[in-house]
Amino acid sequence: MGMLSPEVIASNQLYILPCASFYDFGILTSTMHMVWVDVVCGRLKSDYRYSSSLVYNNYPWPTEATEAQHAKVAECAEAVLAAREPYLKSGQTLANLYDP
Repeated sequence: MGMLSPEVIASNQLYILPCASFYDFGILTSTMHMVWVDVVCGRLKSDYRYSSSLVYNNYPWPTEATEAQHAKVAECAEAVLAAREPYLKSGQTLANLYDP
């Protein structure tokens, strides 16, 4: 998952959130969301088959988060993207970056 600039045209192989914030990115890349994905997503081989109607639309988004918590999640999400940037600029993929 990543953040794309507005001039990028996404193919039909991607799910996009046109007005997503860093908070949204932080929640969707969180361990909490990945546990949800692991339980709810279908699979093809060992790969997740993410569905907007089944997985995203039914995800129990945190509703009691304070403004300070929103800001902290957004700040951490920006830090993740900043840490990824040099690796992606050098031609590495997210799969390489996160390979255990």
